[in-house]
Amino acid sequence: MKKTKESASEMSIHSKILLDTITDIVYFKDREGRNLAVNKAFEEFVGLKKAEIIGKTDEQLFPPDLAERCNFSDREVFKKGRALDFEEECIGKDGKRRFFNTIKSPVYDRHRNIIGLVGVSRNITEYRQTLEDLQLFKSIINQTNDAVAIVDPETSRFIYVNDKLCSNLGYTRKEMFNMRVTDIEAILPDNFSWDKHVSEVREKGYMLLEGLHKRKDGTTFPVWVNVKFMNIMENDYMVAIARDITEWKKMQDEMQRLNQGLEQRVIERTEQLETVNIQLKEEFEKHKKAEEELERMRNIESIGTLAGGIAHDFNNLLTAILGNIYLSKLYLSKKNLPSDDEVFKKLTQSEDICMQAKELTGMLITFARGGEPVKELITMSEMLKETVSLVIPSNLKIICEFDIPAHLYPVKADKLQVKQVVRSIVANAVEAMPNGGVIKVRAENLTVSQSENLPLKDGRYLKVSISDNGVGIPVENLLKVFDPYFSTKGRGAQKGMGLGLSICHSIIKRHEGLITVDSKVGVGTTFHFYLPTYEKQN
Repeated sequence: MKKTKESASEMSIHSKILLDTITDIVYFKDREGRNLAVNKAFEEFVGLKKAEIIGKTDEQLFPPDLAERCNFSDREVFKKGRALDFEEECIGKDGKRRFFNTIKSPVYDRHRNIIGLVGVSRNITEYRQTLEDLQLFKSIINQTNDAVAIVDPETSRFIYVNDKLCSNLGYTRKEMFNMRVTDIEAILPDNFSWDKHVSEVREKGYMLLEGLHKRKDGTTFPVWVNVKFMNIMENDYMVAIARDITEWKKMQDEMQRLNQGLEQRVIERTEQLETVNIQLKEEFEKHKKAEEELERMRNIESIGTLAGGIAHDFNNLLTAILGNIYLSKLYLSKKNLPSDDEVFKKLTQSEDICMQAKELTGMLITFARGGEPVKELITMSEMLKETVSLVIPSNLKIICEFDIPAHLYPVKADKLQVKQVVRSIVANAVEAMPNGGVIKVRAENLTVSQSENLPLKDGRYLKVSISDNGVGIPVENLLKVFDPYFSTKGRGAQKGMGLGLSICHSIIKRHEGLITVDSKVGVGTTFHFYLPTYEKQN
Protein backbone atom coordinates (compact mmCIF):
# COMPACT_ATOMS: atom_id res chain seq x y z
CA MET A 1 0.00 0.00 0.00
CA LYS A 2 2.82 2.39 0.92
CA LYS A 3 4.56 1.63 -2.36
CA THR A 4 1.34 2.33 -4.28
CA LYS A 5 0.91 5.71 -2.54
CA GLU A 6 4.52 6.61 -3.30
CA SER A 7 4.00 5.68 -6.97
CA ALA A 8 0.83 7.79 -7.14
CA SER A 9 2.64 10.71 -5.50
CA GLU A 10 5.54 10.38 -7.92
CA MET A 11 3.10 10.22 -10.83
CA SER A 12 1.39 13.40 -9.57
CA ILE A 13 4.74 15.19 -9.43
CA HIS A 14 5.59 14.04 -12.95
CA SER A 15 2.20 15.22 -14.24
CA LYS A 16 2.72 18.65 -12.64
CA ILE A 17 6.20 18.96 -14.17
CA LEU A 18 4.81 17.93 -17.54
CA LEU A 19 1.97 20.49 -17.42
CA ASP A 20 4.28 23.28 -16.29
CA THR A 21 6.71 22.65 -19.14
CA ILE A 22 3.93 22.90 -21.75
CA THR A 23 3.92 26.39 -23.32
CA ASP A 24 0.17 26.19 -24.00
CA ILE A 25 -2.20 27.45 -21.29
CA VAL A 26 -3.83 24.45 -19.50
CA TYR A 27 -6.56 24.62 -16.86
CA PHE A 28 -9.33 22.56 -15.19
CA LYS A 29 -12.65 24.12 -14.12
CA ASP A 30 -15.65 22.72 -12.27
CA ARG A 31 -19.26 23.18 -13.37
CA GLU A 32 -19.41 26.51 -11.51
CA GLY A 33 -16.46 27.84 -13.52
CA ARG A 34 -13.98 27.77 -10.64
CA ASN A 35 -10.38 27.07 -11.63
CA LEU A 36 -9.24 23.93 -9.76
CA ALA A 37 -5.91 23.35 -11.51
CA VAL A 38 -3.72 25.52 -13.78
CA ASN A 39 -0.24 25.23 -15.25
CA LYS A 40 2.68 27.67 -15.24
CA ALA A 41 1.66 29.21 -18.60
CA PHE A 42 -1.75 30.12 -17.09
CA GLU A 43 -0.04 31.84 -14.14
CA GLU A 44 2.16 33.87 -16.48
CA PHE A 45 -0.78 34.86 -18.67
CA VAL A 46 -2.90 36.27 -15.81
CA GLY A 47 0.12 37.53 -13.85
CA LEU A 48 -0.88 35.77 -10.63
CA LYS A 49 0.43 32.90 -8.55
CA LYS A 50 -1.41 29.58 -8.51
CA ALA A 51 -2.60 30.15 -4.97
CA GLU A 52 -4.28 33.39 -6.10
CA ILE A 53 -5.99 31.63 -9.02
CA ILE A 54 -7.32 28.36 -7.56
CA GLY A 55 -10.98 28.61 -6.62
CA LYS A 56 -11.60 31.79 -8.58
CA THR A 57 -13.85 32.19 -11.62
CA ASP A 58 -13.07 33.96 -14.91
CA GLU A 59 -15.08 36.99 -13.72
CA GLN A 60 -12.60 37.38 -10.90
CA LEU A 61 -9.54 37.00 -13.13
CA PHE A 62 -10.34 38.61 -16.47
CA PRO A 63 -11.98 41.78 -17.83
CA PRO A 64 -15.78 41.48 -18.25
CA ASP A 65 -15.79 41.04 -22.04
CA LEU A 66 -13.14 38.28 -21.98
CA ALA A 67 -14.81 36.57 -19.02
CA GLU A 68 -18.15 36.53 -20.86
CA ARG A 69 -16.56 34.96 -23.98
CA CYS A 70 -14.92 32.28 -21.82
CA ASN A 71 -18.20 31.56 -20.01
CA PHE A 72 -20.05 31.31 -23.33
CA SER A 73 -17.62 28.67 -24.67
CA ASP A 74 -17.84 26.80 -21.32
CA ARG A 75 -21.63 26.66 -21.60
CA GLU A 76 -21.38 25.36 -25.18
CA VAL A 77 -19.12 22.50 -24.04
CA PHE A 78 -21.45 21.60 -21.14
CA LYS A 79 -24.47 21.85 -23.45
CA LYS A 80 -23.11 19.65 -26.26
CA GLY A 81 -21.14 17.30 -24.02
CA ARG A 82 -18.12 17.02 -26.32
CA ALA A 83 -14.80 18.71 -27.08
CA LEU A 84 -15.15 22.01 -28.97
CA ASP A 85 -12.65 24.25 -30.75
CA PHE A 86 -12.75 28.05 -30.31
CA GLU A 87 -10.72 31.03 -31.49
CA GLU A 88 -10.47 33.66 -28.78
CA GLU A 89 -9.17 37.21 -28.76
CA CYS A 90 -7.97 39.13 -25.70
CA ILE A 91 -5.74 41.94 -24.49
CA GLY A 92 -2.77 40.68 -22.46
CA LYS A 93 -1.40 42.22 -19.29
CA ASP A 94 1.13 44.11 -21.46
CA GLY A 95 -1.75 45.75 -23.34
CA LYS A 96 -1.12 43.87 -26.60
CA ARG A 97 -3.81 42.14 -28.63
CA ARG A 98 -3.49 38.33 -28.75
CA PHE A 99 -5.32 35.46 -30.42
CA PHE A 100 -5.68 31.94 -29.00
CA ASN A 101 -6.90 28.63 -30.39
CA THR A 102 -8.67 26.91 -27.49
CA ILE A 103 -9.87 23.31 -27.20
CA LYS A 104 -12.25 22.64 -24.31
CA SER A 105 -13.24 19.07 -23.37
CA PRO A 106 -15.85 17.97 -20.78
CA VAL A 107 -14.71 15.94 -17.73
CA TYR A 108 -17.02 13.17 -16.47
CA ASP A 109 -17.29 11.39 -13.10
CA ARG A 110 -17.68 7.65 -12.90
CA HIS A 111 -21.46 8.02 -13.33
CA ARG A 112 -20.96 9.86 -16.68
CA ASN A 113 -21.99 13.17 -15.19
CA ILE A 114 -20.09 16.26 -16.39
CA ILE A 115 -18.25 17.69 -13.40
CA GLY A 116 -16.14 20.27 -15.23
CA LEU A 117 -13.91 20.82 -18.23
CA VAL A 118 -10.27 20.89 -19.29
CA GLY A 119 -9.06 23.72 -21.53
CA VAL A 120 -5.91 24.06 -23.61
CA SER A 121 -5.21 27.46 -25.24
CA ARG A 122 -2.46 27.98 -27.79
CA ASN A 123 -1.19 31.47 -28.71
CA ILE A 124 -1.71 31.86 -32.50
CA THR A 125 -1.09 35.62 -32.68
CA GLU A 126 1.99 35.30 -34.90
CA TYR A 127 0.20 32.76 -37.09
CA ARG A 128 -2.75 35.14 -37.53
CA GLN A 129 -0.40 38.01 -38.36
CA THR A 130 1.38 35.83 -40.90
CA LEU A 131 -1.95 34.97 -42.55
CA GLU A 132 -2.90 38.68 -42.70
CA ASP A 133 0.50 39.61 -44.17
CA LEU A 134 0.19 36.82 -46.74
CA GLN A 135 -3.30 37.94 -47.73
CA LEU A 136 -2.12 41.54 -48.10
CA PHE A 137 0.84 40.39 -50.19
CA LYS A 138 -1.48 38.41 -52.48
CA SER A 139 -3.82 41.39 -52.82
CA ILE A 140 -0.95 43.68 -53.83
CA ILE A 141 0.43 41.15 -56.33
CA ASN A 142 -3.04 40.62 -57.82
CA GLN A 143 -3.49 44.36 -58.33
CA THR A 144 -0.33 44.81 -60.40
CA ASN A 145 -0.60 45.40 -64.15
CA ASP A 146 2.08 42.80 -64.86
CA ALA A 147 1.66 39.01 -64.83
CA VAL A 148 3.52 37.32 -61.94
CA ALA A 149 4.37 33.63 -61.57
CA ILE A 150 6.43 31.51 -59.16
CA VAL A 151 7.84 28.36 -60.76
CA ASP A 152 9.47 25.19 -59.41
CA PRO A 153 12.99 25.16 -60.99
CA GLU A 154 13.11 21.36 -61.02
CA THR A 155 9.78 20.61 -62.72
CA SER A 156 9.05 24.00 -64.41
CA ARG A 157 5.52 23.76 -62.95
CA PHE A 158 3.67 26.84 -61.75
CA ILE A 159 3.53 27.13 -57.95
CA TYR A 160 1.77 30.50 -57.81
CA VAL A 161 0.18 32.78 -60.43
CA ASN A 162 -1.55 36.12 -60.03
CA ASP A 163 -4.88 37.20 -61.58
CA LYS A 164 -3.18 39.13 -64.39
CA LEU A 165 -1.37 36.04 -65.70
CA CYS A 166 -4.62 34.03 -65.69
CA SER A 167 -6.55 36.76 -67.52
CA ASN A 168 -3.74 37.29 -70.06
CA LEU A 169 -3.61 33.59 -70.95
CA GLY A 170 -7.29 32.70 -70.50
CA TYR A 171 -6.68 29.87 -68.00
CA THR A 172 -8.09 29.41 -64.50
CA ARG A 173 -5.66 29.31 -61.59
CA LYS A 174 -6.43 25.59 -61.13
CA GLU A 175 -5.52 24.90 -64.75
CA MET A 176 -2.29 26.87 -64.43
CA PHE A 177 -1.16 24.76 -61.46
CA ASN A 178 -1.26 21.67 -63.73
CA MET A 179 0.87 23.34 -66.42
CA ARG A 180 4.54 23.96 -67.09
CA VAL A 181 6.28 27.11 -68.34
CA THR A 182 6.86 25.50 -71.73
CA ASP A 183 3.07 25.06 -72.14
CA ILE A 184 2.60 28.82 -72.56
CA GLU A 185 5.67 29.53 -74.69
CA ALA A 186 4.64 29.90 -78.34
CA ILE A 187 8.20 29.64 -79.70
CA LEU A 188 11.08 27.61 -78.24
CA PRO A 189 14.49 27.00 -79.84
CA ASP A 190 15.06 23.48 -81.16
CA ASN A 191 17.91 23.00 -78.70
CA PHE A 192 16.06 24.47 -75.72
CA SER A 193 16.81 22.84 -72.37
CA TRP A 194 14.91 23.81 -69.22
CA ASP A 195 17.75 22.65 -66.95
CA LYS A 196 20.24 24.74 -68.93
CA HIS A 197 17.92 27.74 -68.72
CA VAL A 198 17.60 27.34 -64.92
CA SER A 199 21.38 27.05 -64.54
CA GLU A 200 21.90 30.23 -66.55
CA VAL A 201 19.38 32.19 -64.49
CA ARG A 202 20.87 30.78 -61.26
CA GLU A 203 24.36 31.86 -62.34
CA LYS A 204 23.35 35.39 -63.40
CA GLY A 205 20.75 35.91 -60.67
CA TYR A 206 18.18 37.23 -63.15
CA MET A 207 17.50 37.50 -66.90
CA LEU A 208 15.51 39.88 -69.12
CA LEU A 209 13.89 38.07 -72.06
CA GLU A 210 11.57 38.88 -74.95
CA GLY A 211 9.21 36.13 -76.02
CA LEU A 212 5.80 35.14 -77.32
CA HIS A 213 3.14 33.73 -74.97
CA LYS A 214 0.34 31.45 -76.14
CA ARG A 215 -3.22 31.83 -74.85
CA LYS A 216 -5.66 28.99 -74.20
CA ASP A 217 -7.49 29.80 -77.47
CA GLY A 218 -4.24 29.44 -79.43
CA THR A 219 -3.62 33.14 -80.08
CA THR A 220 -0.27 34.67 -79.14
CA PHE A 221 1.03 38.00 -77.85
CA PRO A 222 4.55 39.45 -77.33
CA VAL A 223 5.97 39.84 -73.81
CA TRP A 224 8.98 41.07 -71.89
CA VAL A 225 9.86 38.65 -69.07
CA ASN A 226 12.04 39.41 -66.03
CA VAL A 227 13.11 36.09 -64.44
CA LYS A 228 14.88 35.95 -61.07
CA PHE A 229 16.28 32.94 -59.19
CA MET A 230 15.57 32.92 -55.44
CA ASN A 231 16.39 30.65 -52.50
CA ILE A 232 14.09 31.00 -49.49
CA MET A 233 14.41 28.78 -46.42
CA GLU A 234 16.57 26.32 -48.39
CA ASN A 235 13.96 26.05 -51.16
CA ASP A 236 14.66 27.20 -54.74
CA TYR A 237 12.17 29.25 -56.78
CA MET A 238 12.01 31.01 -60.13
CA VAL A 239 10.03 34.27 -60.00
CA ALA A 240 8.89 35.67 -63.36
CA ILE A 241 7.25 39.02 -64.11
CA ALA A 242 5.79 39.21 -67.63
CA ARG A 243 4.59 42.38 -69.35
CA ASP A 244 2.31 42.35 -72.40
CA ILE A 245 4.04 44.59 -74.99
CA THR A 246 1.40 44.33 -77.71
CA GLU A 247 0.68 48.07 -77.61
CA TRP A 248 4.39 48.88 -77.53
CA LYS A 249 4.92 46.75 -80.64
CA LYS A 250 2.04 48.48 -82.39
CA MET A 251 3.49 51.87 -81.49
CA GLN A 252 6.91 50.77 -82.77
CA ASP A 253 5.40 49.63 -86.09
CA GLU A 254 3.36 52.82 -86.36
CA MET A 255 6.45 54.94 -85.69
CA GLN A 256 8.33 53.06 -88.40
CA ARG A 257 5.47 53.58 -90.82
CA LEU A 258 5.28 57.28 -90.00
CA ASN A 259 9.04 57.66 -90.35
CA GLN A 260 8.96 55.97 -93.75
CA GLY A 261 6.12 58.25 -94.81
CA LEU A 262 7.92 61.35 -93.63
CA GLU A 263 11.13 60.30 -95.33
CA GLN A 264 9.21 59.71 -98.56
CA ARG A 265 7.63 63.16 -98.32
CA VAL A 266 11.06 64.71 -97.76
CA ILE A 267 12.38 62.97 -100.90
CA GLU A 268 9.43 64.16 -102.96
CA ARG A 269 9.83 67.69 -101.62
CA THR A 270 13.54 67.64 -102.47
CA GLU A 271 12.82 66.57 -106.04
CA GLN A 272 10.37 69.45 -106.42
CA LEU A 273 12.97 71.90 -105.11
CA GLU A 274 15.47 70.71 -107.74
CA THR A 275 13.02 71.25 -110.63
CA VAL A 276 11.26 74.44 -109.59
CA ASN A 277 13.96 77.08 -109.02
CA ILE A 278 11.49 79.89 -108.66
CA GLN A 279 10.18 78.38 -105.42
CA LEU A 280 13.63 77.37 -104.15
CA LYS A 281 13.78 79.60 -101.09
CA GLU A 282 10.23 78.92 -99.92
CA GLU A 283 10.45 75.16 -100.44
CA PHE A 284 13.88 75.01 -98.83
CA GLU A 285 12.51 76.60 -95.66
CA LYS A 286 9.61 74.15 -95.58
CA HIS A 287 11.98 71.23 -96.04
CA LYS A 288 14.22 72.46 -93.21
CA LYS A 289 11.24 72.93 -90.91
CA ALA A 290 9.96 69.43 -91.71
CA GLU A 291 13.40 67.97 -90.94
CA GLU A 292 13.56 69.78 -87.59
CA GLU A 293 10.03 68.67 -86.69
CA LEU A 294 10.87 65.07 -87.62
CA GLU A 295 14.01 65.08 -85.50
CA ARG A 296 12.17 66.67 -82.57
CA MET A 297 9.37 64.09 -82.79
CA ARG A 298 11.92 61.27 -82.90
CA ASN A 299 13.61 62.63 -79.78
CA ILE A 300 10.30 63.06 -77.95
CA GLU A 301 9.09 59.56 -78.84
CA SER A 302 12.45 57.99 -77.97
CA ILE A 303 12.71 59.71 -74.59
CA GLY A 304 9.02 59.11 -73.99
CA THR A 305 9.36 55.34 -74.49
CA LEU A 306 12.30 55.21 -72.08
CA ALA A 307 10.56 57.45 -69.53
CA GLY A 308 7.37 55.39 -69.69
CA GLY A 309 9.19 52.10 -69.08
CA ILE A 310 11.22 53.50 -66.18
CA ALA A 311 8.15 55.19 -64.69
CA HIS A 312 6.14 51.96 -64.90
CA ASP A 313 8.84 49.95 -63.07
CA PHE A 314 9.39 52.75 -60.55
CA ASN A 315 5.64 52.86 -59.94
CA ASN A 316 5.67 49.13 -59.08
CA LEU A 317 8.54 49.73 -56.62
CA LEU A 318 6.61 52.61 -55.05
CA THR A 319 3.61 50.32 -54.67
CA ALA A 320 5.75 47.83 -52.75
CA ILE A 321 7.22 50.63 -50.57
CA LEU A 322 3.76 51.99 -49.82
CA GLY A 323 2.63 48.46 -48.93
CA ASN A 324 5.50 48.10 -46.43
CA ILE A 325 4.78 51.55 -44.94
CA TYR A 326 1.14 50.54 -44.56
CA LEU A 327 2.14 47.31 -42.81
CA SER A 328 4.49 49.24 -40.51
CA LYS A 329 1.78 51.73 -39.59
CA LEU A 330 -0.66 48.86 -39.07
CA TYR A 331 1.86 47.15 -36.78
CA LEU A 332 2.44 50.38 -34.81
CA SER A 333 -1.29 51.01 -34.51
CA LYS A 334 -1.66 47.62 -32.80
CA LYS A 335 0.77 48.86 -30.15
CA ASN A 336 -1.72 51.60 -29.21
CA LEU A 337 0.92 54.30 -29.70
CA PRO A 338 -0.20 57.94 -29.46
CA SER A 339 -1.12 59.64 -32.75
CA ASP A 340 1.81 62.06 -32.40
CA ASP A 341 4.39 59.27 -32.08
CA GLU A 342 7.57 60.29 -33.93
CA VAL A 343 7.99 57.00 -35.82
CA PHE A 344 4.34 57.05 -36.89
CA LYS A 345 4.74 60.65 -38.15
CA LYS A 346 7.90 59.75 -40.08
CA LEU A 347 6.07 56.85 -41.75
CA THR A 348 3.19 59.18 -42.70
CA GLN A 349 5.66 61.68 -44.16
CA SER A 350 7.32 58.87 -46.14
CA GLU A 351 3.88 57.79 -47.39
CA ASP A 352 3.11 61.35 -48.57
CA ILE A 353 6.47 61.59 -50.36
CA CYS A 354 5.81 58.26 -52.11
CA MET A 355 2.40 59.53 -53.27
CA GLN A 356 4.12 62.65 -54.71
CA ALA A 357 6.55 60.35 -56.49
CA LYS A 358 3.59 58.36 -57.92
CA GLU A 359 2.19 61.66 -59.28
CA LEU A 360 5.52 62.29 -61.05
CA THR A 361 5.50 58.78 -62.55
CA GLY A 362 1.95 59.44 -63.68
CA MET A 363 3.21 62.54 -65.54
CA LEU A 364 5.98 60.48 -67.15
CA ILE A 365 3.56 57.77 -68.26
CA THR A 366 1.20 60.42 -69.66
CA PHE A 367 4.13 61.90 -71.58
CA ALA A 368 5.24 58.49 -72.87
CA ARG A 369 1.86 57.14 -73.94
CA GLY A 370 -0.10 60.31 -74.37
CA GLY A 371 -2.49 59.08 -71.70
CA GLU A 372 -5.39 57.38 -73.52
CA PRO A 373 -8.12 60.06 -73.38
CA VAL A 374 -11.49 59.23 -71.82
CA LYS A 375 -13.63 61.47 -74.00
CA GLU A 376 -16.82 63.23 -73.03
CA LEU A 377 -18.68 66.33 -74.21
CA ILE A 378 -17.14 69.41 -72.57
CA THR A 379 -18.60 72.87 -72.03
CA MET A 380 -15.35 74.67 -72.82
CA SER A 381 -16.46 78.14 -71.71
CA GLU A 382 -17.18 77.02 -68.14
CA MET A 383 -14.14 74.75 -67.97
CA LEU A 384 -11.76 77.50 -69.13
CA LYS A 385 -13.03 80.06 -66.62
CA GLU A 386 -13.02 77.61 -63.73
CA THR A 387 -9.55 76.16 -64.44
CA VAL A 388 -7.82 79.50 -65.07
CA SER A 389 -9.28 81.02 -61.89
CA LEU A 390 -7.97 78.14 -59.76
CA VAL A 391 -4.41 78.42 -61.10
CA ILE A 392 -3.88 82.16 -60.59
CA PRO A 393 -2.62 82.86 -57.01
CA SER A 394 -4.73 85.37 -55.09
CA ASN A 395 -1.65 87.14 -53.73
CA LEU A 396 -0.39 88.25 -57.17
CA LYS A 397 -1.62 91.32 -59.05
CA ILE A 398 -2.72 89.36 -62.10
CA ILE A 399 -5.90 90.20 -64.00
CA CYS A 400 -7.60 87.65 -66.19
CA GLU A 401 -9.68 88.74 -69.21
CA PHE A 402 -11.95 86.32 -71.07
CA ASP A 403 -13.13 86.66 -74.68
CA ILE A 404 -15.38 83.65 -75.09
CA PRO A 405 -18.45 83.78 -77.40
CA ALA A 406 -21.76 82.27 -76.31
CA HIS A 407 -21.99 79.60 -79.01
CA LEU A 408 -18.82 77.53 -79.27
CA TYR A 409 -18.56 74.33 -81.27
CA PRO A 410 -19.04 71.28 -79.01
CA VAL A 411 -15.86 69.40 -78.11
CA LYS A 412 -15.58 65.74 -77.12
CA ALA A 413 -12.35 65.28 -75.19
CA ASP A 414 -10.81 64.06 -71.93
CA LYS A 415 -11.81 66.82 -69.51
CA LEU A 416 -9.03 66.12 -66.97
CA GLN A 417 -6.34 66.10 -69.67
CA VAL A 418 -7.57 69.32 -71.28
CA LYS A 419 -7.65 70.92 -67.83
CA GLN A 420 -4.04 69.84 -67.36
CA VAL A 421 -3.10 71.61 -70.63
CA VAL A 422 -4.82 74.83 -69.53
CA ARG A 423 -3.25 74.66 -66.05
CA SER A 424 0.26 74.20 -67.44
CA ILE A 425 -0.06 77.11 -69.89
CA VAL A 426 -1.54 79.46 -67.28
CA ALA A 427 1.10 78.41 -64.72
CA ASN A 428 3.82 79.38 -67.23
CA ALA A 429 2.08 82.70 -67.80
CA VAL A 430 1.97 83.39 -64.04
CA GLU A 431 5.70 82.61 -63.69
CA ALA A 432 6.44 84.95 -66.59
CA MET A 433 4.77 87.86 -64.71
CA PRO A 434 6.25 87.86 -61.18
CA ASN A 435 5.21 91.50 -60.71
CA GLY A 436 1.70 91.01 -62.03
CA GLY A 437 0.07 91.58 -65.39
CA VAL A 438 -2.82 90.50 -67.62
CA ILE A 439 -3.70 87.03 -68.85
CA LYS A 440 -6.10 86.94 -71.80
CA VAL A 441 -8.08 83.81 -72.62
CA ARG A 442 -9.80 83.71 -76.00
CA ALA A 443 -11.86 80.93 -77.60
CA GLU A 444 -13.18 80.86 -81.17
CA ASN A 445 -14.72 78.54 -83.72
CA LEU A 446 -12.49 77.75 -86.69
CA THR A 447 -12.86 75.83 -89.94
CA VAL A 448 -9.52 74.50 -91.19
CA SER A 449 -8.77 73.90 -94.86
CA GLN A 450 -5.58 73.46 -96.85
CA SER A 451 -5.36 77.20 -97.36
CA GLU A 452 -4.82 77.67 -93.61
CA ASN A 453 -1.38 75.97 -93.94
CA LEU A 454 -1.89 74.17 -90.59
CA PRO A 455 -0.80 70.53 -89.97
CA LEU A 456 -4.42 69.53 -89.25
CA LYS A 457 -7.07 67.56 -91.05
CA ASP A 458 -9.70 69.66 -92.82
CA GLY A 459 -12.73 70.30 -90.64
CA ARG A 460 -14.13 72.30 -87.73
CA TYR A 461 -11.98 73.07 -84.70
CA LEU A 462 -12.17 74.99 -81.45
CA LYS A 463 -9.17 77.30 -81.07
CA VAL A 464 -8.12 78.46 -77.59
CA SER A 465 -5.50 81.20 -77.16
CA ILE A 466 -3.92 82.08 -73.79
CA SER A 467 -1.74 85.22 -73.73
CA ASP A 468 0.39 86.99 -71.14
CA ASN A 469 2.41 90.22 -71.17
CA GLY A 470 5.38 88.69 -69.37
CA VAL A 471 9.08 88.44 -70.15
CA GLY A 472 8.60 86.43 -73.37
CA ILE A 473 10.64 83.58 -74.87
CA PRO A 474 13.84 84.13 -76.92
CA VAL A 475 13.63 83.08 -80.58
CA GLU A 476 16.29 80.37 -80.10
CA ASN A 477 14.14 78.68 -77.45
CA LEU A 478 10.78 78.75 -79.24
CA LEU A 479 11.37 75.45 -81.06
CA LYS A 480 12.43 73.77 -77.82
CA VAL A 481 9.57 74.69 -75.48
CA PHE A 482 7.78 71.37 -76.11
CA ASP A 483 10.93 69.27 -75.76
CA PRO A 484 11.02 67.05 -72.63
CA TYR A 485 13.08 68.43 -69.73
CA PHE A 486 13.76 71.70 -71.52
CA SER A 487 13.25 74.61 -69.16
CA THR A 488 14.58 78.15 -68.83
CA LYS A 489 14.02 77.88 -65.05
CA GLY A 490 16.18 76.08 -62.50
CA ARG A 491 15.47 72.41 -61.88
CA GLY A 492 14.09 70.99 -58.65
CA ALA A 493 10.95 70.48 -56.61
CA GLN A 494 10.10 74.18 -56.58
CA LYS A 495 11.06 75.14 -60.14
CA GLY A 496 9.80 72.00 -61.91
CA MET A 497 11.39 69.45 -64.21
CA GLY A 498 10.43 70.83 -67.64
CA LEU A 499 7.73 68.23 -68.36
CA GLY A 500 4.60 70.43 -68.32
CA LEU A 501 4.60 71.65 -71.94
CA SER A 502 5.86 68.28 -73.25
CA ILE A 503 2.83 66.63 -71.64
CA CYS A 504 0.58 69.36 -73.13
CA HIS A 505 1.99 68.56 -76.58
CA SER A 506 1.42 64.82 -76.00
CA ILE A 507 -2.18 65.34 -74.80
CA ILE A 508 -3.20 67.62 -77.69
CA LYS A 509 -1.55 65.30 -80.22
CA ARG A 510 -3.48 62.34 -78.75
CA HIS A 511 -6.68 64.34 -79.31
CA GLU A 512 -5.67 64.82 -82.99
CA GLY A 513 -5.19 68.52 -82.35
CA LEU A 514 -2.34 71.03 -82.53
CA ILE A 515 -0.53 73.28 -80.04
CA THR A 516 1.69 76.22 -81.08
CA VAL A 517 3.39 79.18 -79.41
CA ASP A 518 4.14 82.79 -80.42
CA SER A 519 6.37 85.00 -78.30
CA LYS A 520 8.43 88.17 -78.27
CA VAL A 521 10.93 89.05 -75.57
CA GLY A 522 9.67 91.88 -73.38
CA VAL A 523 6.19 91.79 -74.94
CA GLY A 524 4.68 88.46 -73.96
CA THR A 525 3.74 84.95 -75.04
CA THR A 526 0.64 83.37 -76.58
CA PHE A 527 -0.10 79.63 -76.67
CA HIS A 528 -2.72 78.37 -79.15
CA PHE A 529 -4.23 74.91 -79.10
CA TYR A 530 -6.74 73.44 -81.52
CA LEU A 531 -9.19 70.64 -80.70
CA PRO A 532 -11.39 68.93 -83.31
CA THR A 533 -15.07 69.56 -82.60
CA TYR A 534 -17.70 66.90 -82.07
CA GLU A 535 -20.08 66.32 -84.93
CA LYS A 536 -23.02 64.07 -84.13
CA GLN A 537 -23.33 61.16 -86.56
CA ASN A 538 -26.68 60.81 -88.32
